[in-house]
Amino acid sequence: MSPLVRLRTLVATWRTAAFERVLARWSGADDELRREARARAALGTGEARALLDECVSLRLVDDVDHRAILAHLADAARDELCVRRSVPGALARSHSVELGGEPISLGDVAHDASRWTERERLRVVARTVSERASRWAEGHAEADAAASRVLARGPKEAEGERLAIDLEAWLAATDDAVHEALSRTTHALALGAARGPAVDRHATTARALRASSLDALFGRDGRMTRLGRAFEPMGADAVVAARLRVAVRTELALRGAVLPLETPRRVVLGLASEELGLVSELESAELFGRGLSYARVSPALANEHRLAPHAPVPAMVGALFSVFYTAPVFLERRVGLERAAASAVGVCATYLWLVRARLDLARARARRVGLSVDSDEAHALVARCLALPSALPLGWLLASDEITPALEATALAQASAPALFLALRERHDEDFFRNPRTSDTLGGAMARGARLSARGWSEELGATAETHAAAASLFRERLA
Repeated sequence: MSPLVRLRTLVATWRTAAFERVLARWSGADDELRREARARAALGTGEARALLDECVSLRLVDDVDHRAILAHLADAARDELCVRRSVPGALARSHSVELGGEPISLGDVAHDASRWTERERLRVVARTVSERASRWAEGHAEADAAASRVLARGPKEAEGERLAIDLEAWLAATDDAVHEALSRTTHALALGAARGPAVDRHATTARALRASSLDALFGRDGRMTRLGRAFEPMGADAVVAARLRVAVRTELALRGAVLPLETPRRVVLGLASEELGLVSELESAELFGRGLSYARVSPALANEHRLAPHAPVPAMVGALFSVFYTAPVFLERRVGLERAAASAVGVCATYLWLVRARLDLARARARRVGLSVDSDEAHALVARCLALPSALPLGWLLASDEITPALEATALAQASAPALFLALRERHDEDFFRNPRTSDTLGGAMARGARLSARGWSEELGATAETHAAAASLFRERLA
């Protein structure tokens, strides 16, 4: 067996075992832990490093392959450190805490924004999650340092190769849009005035974040069929969509997850157990886009590029698919809503999408700068992301047990999605979501897996405008 084949086998064995471990954890089982630990240990040994050095010396890999393989080795080092330091995983949704002598479920409050008006419950959730978040922060800081040492052994990316995102510029560019979207959502859902005493505006915002009056339009039953039908012109044919499986997450995770178990044959979408109507539909559309990207990856692609869970293109396609729900014409023609309903959903989805994107960018920044989620700065940042009139104890929304590359990939994808939307519309006309050529464009990117960088795809599409400028332009148009 050549050194490259052996190395790629080690990568695939560990990645697959790691994905199976996560899937088992979602169901509350732990029978995959031992197998994953053995595979991780094999990848973290000197053998793997020696094999990679040999591949480099024999010129069996280029710089892109080299960095991709090192990214897997770095993730294995992260996992190893987290295991050794006993860094805790995500809290269970069913985790109970005491309030006034009665148990309350974290999932009941944390995932349903309409419950955030219950201040005492909110404080209990904030305290519980913040306690866990401090341990996550310490563990991931050490894990990132360990990963950096692994990555330092390989070639550096060329100057300007990465697609840089300016958080402050992106927030500033969308501040007016998120406030206008909240006002329009309040009107569309008849939630009451968006102006008035702060306490009333907090309650109104919480109801807007939940959008429960739209639940009847987006039930859990038939969701995957509905998404497959809506995105069929963009590559979600029946054969490809059949490769996507759904699993219910039992964790208190603020973002969904995709497990490319056997790309392209089997991809698992991890959905929240709570059903929250439009909120769940947006998350599912994003996960569907991510999963579809892995289901359309070329089977001839090397393991390090097929099995990369933080690859930029799947994350970007997922964010792009969720942006479609802000477009009434898409909701009419592909989802099948009547014009009045499509208009109302488009406005509400615009607010929800902006909030999700802004929180994703803020979450990545909080990890980068070591911001405590229990600090006044964190509460203020979340209030800004949600367009709240004043801060509430919601800094825990910036907490995450995900590793840093996952946070960075999601933030990058959300920030760049408006620019991708505008570029595809410019290339394939106003109805590009019905244009078969769009499927070819997206499919070409999906097939290349992690070999295609975020900047590379953006430049291919002509999405060269600053991401914050594109976001401001798209949402000014949406809310005109």
